[in-house]
Amino acid sequence: MSTKEGFPTGMDTEVEMLSLDGKEWQSRRCSVKHICRTRDAFTGLAIIRLPEDMSERPQDLKDLCAAFDMPPCTWLHQYQKATGFFLAQEGEQAGERTTYSTAFRFLLKHVNRNQSKSSSVNLTVGYSWTEIGIWTQWKPSHSSIMLCTIDNNDQASVWKDICRTLQDPQAIGVSRPSDWHAFVLPYITAAFDRSVWACRHVVRHMEHHRPTAQSPRPDYPIMHELARHSVHISENLAMSIKVCDSIEQEISDRQQSTPLSGPATQSARTQALRTIRSHKTLLECAHGRSDALTARLQNEMNLAFHIGGERDSAIAAQMAQSMKQDSAAMKAISVLGLVFLPGTFVSVSNLWTLNGHIQHSLTNGRPYIA
Repeated sequence: MSTKEGFPTGMDTEVEMLSLDGKEWQSRRCSVKHICRTRDAFTGLAIIRLPEDMSERPQDLKDLCAAFDMPPCTWLHQYQKATGFFLAQEGEQAGERTTYSTAFRFLLKHVNRNQSKSSSVNLTVGYSWTEIGIWTQWKPSHSSIMLCTIDNNDQASVWKDICRTLQDPQAIGVSRPSDWHAFVLPYITAAFDRSVWACRHVVRHMEHHRPTAQSPRPDYPIMHELARHSVHISENLAMSIKVCDSIEQEISDRQQSTPLSGPATQSARTQALRTIRSHKTLLECAHGRSDALTARLQNEMNLAFHIGGERDSAIAAQMAQSMKQDSAAMKAISVLGLVFLPGTFVSVSNLWTLNGHIQHSLTNGRPYIA
């Protein structure tokens, strides 16, 4: 894939465009106004990456929706904050289908750990979101374009993987409406797989450094924070599977409603369905692993509670033993008191008697000699 100079953009919104020029993919930067103005004249394949703040540019959005048949509703807050969605529509002119466009979205959460491998102390867990919006437009025997919005941080590495794949000009063949879905799903599946395994590594680290009775130092806030991330990942995976179901159903419906032009088209649709189904099973596998991570985290928290309870019980037993020893000492003191107290009482009584005799003798004027 080579890079060409883009068209002058001035203050216009810039986009990154990858287009198939003959047998080689070309990368360039151009303005939204340019791609909208030249849409009808464009033929071939292209992938356009829109800026992530596109929803804040109403005029550019209006031009994009008109030029690429993008459903305007997909830019509403409800759609932009959704965990995922899928919709499709067809354009008709004089009773004939002129365009076929789809829109779908995926949301990924990536967990990262900042901590040395030798200890579980001072473990901090960070996270980042990756929002992926896809719009496709297909024109019969004319052109096929995929537009996408991917966060600049792109922790999921989706855009990098796409650009790496396009180093091979033969790596992509998009000539039918369903081909874009079969093309992009492997990158989404790989991104979700990395997301789940990143969470798994942190959970496994906690299992390796779980608290013991000798060193009960569970970090409950980190455990609950990681459990929250795991729940979000499971939620995103569940929605991505439903998006795949919707894409699969849409392709099946088109097979029944749209006349086929020949065996090649039928074979291509069947292959696209097979690709989507295979990657849906991978997403289901990742979803099961994510649910298992949530259960493992719950197990670690329960174990930490039990270890803490055992330690508290041991401390209570030690306190009871100490109190028992104190009680024995008090009994010994009581016995000593019982033994020596009578003699002390007799001695004190004699002392008081002696004192009385002395006072009596002094009162009578006679000395008293004991």
